[in-house]
Amino acid sequence: DDLRSCCAAVVAAAGRLAGPASEADLLFVGRSPESLFDYLRGLCRGTAWAGRLHVLHFSMRGDVTARHVRRAHPAGLAALRGYFAALGLDPASLVARPRPAVFVDLVCNGETFDNLVRLLRGWCVERGACWHAARRNVRLVGLTEREPKGPGGRRWHRQNRPSAHM
Repeated sequence: DDLRSCCAAVVAAAGRLAGPASEADLLFVGRSPESLFDYLRGLCRGTAWAGRLHVLHFSMRGDVTARHVRRAHPAGLAALRGYFAALGLDPASLVARPRPAVFVDLVCNGETFDNLVRLLRGWCVERGACWHAARRNVRLVGLTEREPKGPGGRRWHRQNRPSAHM
């Protein structure tokens, strides 16, 4: 029941974020949301949505910069960019996407989303692509543990502000 309700919440959030057509590509970030991906992929088998679900093998917690990755893993950033390009997440593809890329992850504090957005933004800047145009096709759905609502509740999107980089 929890898995079904969580998947329903993901699809509903992606639909709201995608805009009037409610069409998007869902990219499940890292290993945490794999069960959601598996469940939705089974439900969507044989439908137009089947080709819109992807696992994004990416996890980068902590304060990590592209410069650090380049220094610590010289071929790592190029390999990561090649992988992103194969998924249509390179700067030119992000700008020209027919539907938004909705990144879905289980979020503790938003570090992976923050690093993902910083990498995409930095790549756009390096390539001379308009980040503002690319970010129109980037959405984030963060799944969190239920906490009390109200002014005292912790909110991951306010804590690290990944959207501030967008």
